[in-house]
Amino acid sequence: MRVLIIGAGPVGLWVGANLIRAGHAVGFVGRPRVTEALRTAGLAVETPGGNWHVATPAVYDSASDAFAFGSSDLICITTKAYDLAVALDEIAAAQLIPVGSGAVVAAFQNGVGAEELVAARFGVTRAIAATTTTPVSLVGPARLRVDRAGGGIAWAAHDPAATAPRKCIAELVATGCGVQVADARALKWSKLLLNLAGNASGAILDLPPERLFADAQLFGFEMAMLREAVRVMDAAGIQAVSLPGAPAASLAWALRWLPDVALKVVLRRRSRPRAVTSARRCTTILRMPPGEAKWPG
Repeated sequence: MRVLIIGAGPVGLWVGANLIRAGHAVGFVGRPRVTEALRTAGLAVETPGGNWHVATPAVYDSASDAFAFGSSDLICITTKAYDLAVALDEIAAAQLIPVGSGAVVAAFQNGVGAEELVAARFGVTRAIAATTTTPVSLVGPARLRVDRAGGGIAWAAHDPAATAPRKCIAELVATGCGVQVADARALKWSKLLLNLAGNASGAILDLPPERLFADAQLFGFEMAMLREAVRVMDAAGIQAVSLPGAPAASLAWALRWLPDVALKVVLRRRSRPRAVTSARRCTTILRMPPGEAKWPG
């Protein structure tokens, strides 16, 4: 399978590294400092079980340059959610999905609504919802670190009846590149539920999850927020599903039925010092004096 990844950040590089190791032909579109490092030395991946080195077969500085990659079977968009619309515009302008091609597009953005944007631009039969539950971080322009063992990639067709996404996902799963989830909304809402726990509040308050959960007032706020998310899912008829290494279904059950004292034990056991999130980086930038704010990397 030929796969083009738009966004050579931690998620894009991790997804691409797995696809390359599984034998797929992969091209990356990323920022010049990253693409230059990839061209020079390839991609180094540090994992708890040992280190990898991935020779990058194709690297491009823009979507228009990626036209040289040729026809793709799958385009993975791994940019941040606020850059998704721009990425879709660039894909269309570069004609990376020619009329009549069978290419499908996977949206890896956290939150909900990304697949709807893909479907509106390229058609509902091309859209795939995707996520990764492996925590990764960049420790250099072309050096990726897996912060914790476990996790994986999950895929779901936005339209369950669409043939092209189902065939693409089946091939990915067959080569060991993740698992299939039947319901795209369930996939994204389950990841959203997992991401809510200790992330948003931690970024705003500059506190790690374990300290949030240790404070009675903050923990109560976290539980109210998580239970509201579960109520929204229930009202929308969305069933939480467990993702690779991420038991969202169990978390949803616990939020419905367990008292806070039991939930605190569960969540504190699962909490860990986390890599700096995008939300926390953004919060740090907003606190900087005028003229000093600069997005890291």
